[in-house]
Amino acid sequence: MPQLLKLRFLPLLLAAALASCGAPQSASLGNRPGEHAGTHFAGLFAWRIDGVPLDARALAAEASLLFPEEIRAVGQSLMRSELARLDAQALHLVPPVGAVDEAVRLALREVELGLEEGDSLEEWARNRFGRSLEEFGAALRHRLAANLRFQMVVRTRLWTAPRHRVFLVACEDLESARDRASAWRAGADPRQTPGCRDLELATSTIQDWTGEDPVVGQVPVPFPLPDDCSWYVLLVREELPSSGIPPAKILIESIRQVPLDPLQERAWWDGALNRYTAVVTSPAIRAGIRSFVPR
Repeated sequence: MPQLLKLRFLPLLLAAALASCGAPQSASLGNRPGEHAGTHFAGLFAWRIDGVPLDARALAAEASLLFPEEIRAVGQSLMRSELARLDAQALHLVPPVGAVDEAVRLALREVELGLEEGDSLEEWARNRFGRSLEEFGAALRHRLAANLRFQMVVRTRLWTAPRHRVFLVACEDLESARDRASAWRAGADPRQTPGCRDLELATSTIQDWTGEDPVVGQVPVPFPLPDDCSWYVLLVREELPSSGIPPAKILIESIRQVPLDPLQERAWWDGALNRYTAVVTSPAIRAGIRSFVPR
């Protein structure tokens, strides 16, 4: 299964797809009469009391209390998608239709393989989400296209910046990281180190993480990353030049052949937060919001 699709996140994608199932895909439809922008979304119109729909703010407040980790993940996923959209707009990147079609086909095939004998995707969609397969497929397609756009943006930002190829390994504590760094400086082959990764990082990322300018052949002091319990050791292998924005076909093929590393994704995320002055916090647990309020 190509890593391009990030199918290990399929359950989250399927859950997120529910939000827009049944919602028209046209952005020109606007709000229903008498409703304020940003207050409701189409997927909640089925929940009504005396004709009054559920307030999306009340749903978010309740979910923040009951499912704090999941809501943080969903919030960051939405932020990631929007930051990637802004970056894609700046870089003039558009996911190829054929690649999105293939992503949808493989995702639905993954679901189909997990069905009981005799069950259909149509039945699964209606039983799971209360929506038709067509409605679910449209929502899933939107999210897979956003995920592909994100991967294209991360790879493009990396390639268009000065960068270095490095060996990198995560260690459990500072002592083991120092031992590993000493071994690499003494000539040990990083490729013989369990868990060692061979990847490209932007020069600015290495500077930010290590506090040092990368020099080919050198091993900087081990370093931690915020909100990460590991200590990292890297050896600078090679300096690589920046390039222009590659064609979409080349980007897609490169991602298929060499999937993005989580640390590359993290480096892009940190950079995007700075580029667009975004702020990440835990969701507020708000009380006293009435769930159904006439507008």
